[in-house]
Amino acid sequence: MEATFHLTANLAYPLMVLLAGLMFPAMLMRYNMGFAEMIVVDVPIFLAATASVCAFYVLSQKEQYRTPGSRR
Repeated sequence: MEATFHLTANLAYPLMVLLAGLMFPAMLMRYNMGFAEMIVVDVPIFLAATASVCAFYVLSQKEQYRTPGSRR
């Protein structure tokens, strides 16, 4: 599994080029959207991103401060 992650790490570069290519159409679409439509799109994305980071930190702290005898 480690070798797979190591050898496929360079797949991120073509995906970054794709993302950069999609930025201009996304900016044009957002320019034509009203405030209400932007709120409907942006708030769920913001909440999902924030919740995932918070869940990561909560679970890592929970795992870090377990006592050695409480391991599964």
